[in-house]
Amino acid sequence: MDGRAAPQPRKAPQLEHPVHDLTEDERDAGRLTRFEGLEVPVDALLGLVRRGWERGAPMEAGIEHWISRRVTDGLHLVVSLDPGMNIGMLDTSGAQTLVDVRLAEHPYSHRSDQPTTSRFGDLPPIVASELLDDLTHLASAAEESRGELKHAAMRPRRVRWAGRRV
Repeated sequence: MDGRAAPQPRKAPQLEHPVHDLTEDERDAGRLTRFEGLEVPVDALLGLVRRGWERGAPMEAGIEHWISRRVTDGLHLVVSLDPGMNIGMLDTSGAQTLVDVRLAEHPYSHRSDQPTTSRFGDLPPIVASELLDDLTHLASAAEESRGELKHAAMRPRRVRWAGRRV
């Protein structure tokens, strides 16, 4: 991601499910900056809906600028997207940059230029772990996507010359 060491997930013995821990800095913060700046394929973001996330309300020109998950009563994890997903043409929306990953009272009224008053350390550990698991899936999808683009750029091109493949 950005070179900062993130704690490695461990397995919960009774569930065989990865348990992710917040870093010390993340426990005291209301943002998860280690995930900000990732370029994530749209299909990975849409996959979060099956995991309890909600797509943002379409704004101007039908663009959804965030995706969110309710974590407790009156608190959501909101991920701001750039350029945003076009609800009418999701397949052409392209990769989305995670601009801001933060706790907010309402997904539709948060402002990325304002500090957040909520802290991840105040969440139940299992909730924080589930959020980190979802975001880690996005980070993996971003990494795979970068690898596929790099691999595609290295493939030799096939060109047709006078009807024959060269």
